[in-house]
Amino acid sequence: MISLTPRVRNFWAVINFTSAEVTYREYFNSDVIIVEQADGAKASGRVTPTNKNDGPRYSFTPICRGDLFKQVAEVIAINLNINRPLFLYLRLKDYGAGTVIDLIDILEYVLDASHHLHLQD
Repeated sequence: MISLTPRVRNFWAVINFTSAEVTYREYFNSDVIIVEQADGAKASGRVTPTNKNDGPRYSFTPICRGDLFKQVAEVIAINLNINRPLFLYLRLKDYGAGTVIDLIDILEYVLDASHHLHLQD
């Protein structure tokens, strides 16, 4: 039987020297990651893997701050090698390389990304 109730992990982490609340929700056919730092700027949207052998690996549907979202979401999607839809809601103090790298490291380590995000081998 398929459960429609998400598996939820909620924790605090330090991302680029600033604390952040991180929530990960694993649904039957998609995942949600919410990362919030106090007074952060919002960027959000959906990342969907494409089934194309050539061309882009992911399509991006921004909801807030489209250009910024696409840049950050692409780096996250490629580094985590997602293989199903992922909704990202980010509210970060900055979106520089150090912040994004810290975020990816935390998601890989704390969420055991190879299992919880249904990553490809």
